[in-house]
Amino acid sequence: MNATTTPEKPATQEAQPAPDSNPCLRILVVDDEEIVRRALRRFLKSHGHAVTTAPDGNEALTLAHRESFDLVISDIRMPHMNGLEFYLGMLELDRDYRHRFIFMTGDLRSNDLVSRVRENPCPCLEKPFLFSQILQLIPGQRPTSGGWDVPGVARARTPFIDEWTMGD
Repeated sequence: MNATTTPEKPATQEAQPAPDSNPCLRILVVDDEEIVRRALRRFLKSHGHAVTTAPDGNEALTLAHRESFDLVISDIRMPHMNGLEFYLGMLELDRDYRHRFIFMTGDLRSNDLVSRVRENPCPCLEKPFLFSQILQLIPGQRPTSGGWDVPGVARARTPFIDEWTMGD
């Protein structure tokens, strides 16, 4: 009896993606303003990132209990739980979030708020900000030494806000 053998299929080598200086990150955007969430989601997705949004700190913490995020971009002034309280809640989940947070706010004139923001290692953007400022803060492009200063007032309106929010 002749045993027939089936020839082995040649091993196929999967194409490896080219190294990217901006790898896909799982980013959580938290802001009570829907237009800001939409604009950031669309912009960050257009740069290859996976983006989840939440309208406040409570909902964002619920999401963070279910999945981990590489980066969190959070407004400071929000109802129910402000951004700094949310930040502390995230640190209870994972202390490494202290290196994965970017704050944004429309109010850096309050002395109390400025001092509280300066007490943590996270950058803070003043609204309105330029999308390019967000890209400069994405991990891998952050400065390696020194702390973060609260940036000066970015007077220019956020570019392309209508373009990034249309269609969602």
